[in-house]
Amino acid sequence: LRLATRPSDPRREPAKRRLLDVVAELRRLERTDEHVLLHMPSATAGELRLVNAYAAAHAVTSAELGDDGAIARWREPLVRELTRPDAPVEFVDGTATDLFAVGGLRMRLRRSEADGERRIDVYLVPAGERLQYFECSFPASDAAAEAAITALLRTFDGAREPAGHTFPLILAGALGALAGILTALLRRRRQARRILERS
Repeated sequence: LRLATRPSDPRREPAKRRLLDVVAELRRLERTDEHVLLHMPSATAGELRLVNAYAAAHAVTSAELGDDGAIARWREPLVRELTRPDAPVEFVDGTATDLFAVGGLRMRLRRSEADGERRIDVYLVPAGERLQYFECSFPASDAAAEAAITALLRTFDGAREPAGHTFPLILAGALGALAGILTALLRRRRQARRILERS
């Protein structure tokens, strides 16, 4: 990303301009070492499917991403970050996602641009002591883009709870299993008692 162009850059417009604009912005912000850009041609002629992968240096658990207030916490910062003066962003919805080894959050947005509407899906997933973002954008008219992008995201193998948060989850799972066993034993005991009472 430190280079002005790369052999893999799209040759058609507006895909070429779109990618170069993102690269230029990352270079201006001096964040080229923090981002990975993955792209492929869109089913919409001359367009681009783009995944911008980056991480923030703070630990967030899957439970925090899945709680009732998660969408409200992330909604405004994402809308602000993705809005441009000539391209307003509208929040569509937020849902839990199970694409990764641990639970995450998907925020779906829509950006109106001069050459058409683009959908932006932002995935947030715990990655140890970091929070991993996948900012995925594609033309709203590209019906096959979402499936192609989610297939790519499923290959991410860095999703995991922050250190110190896995034991409570294991403990909760063990307690749940124990409660299930005890419930089954109590049910059998009640059934045996009823049978004895009838005989």
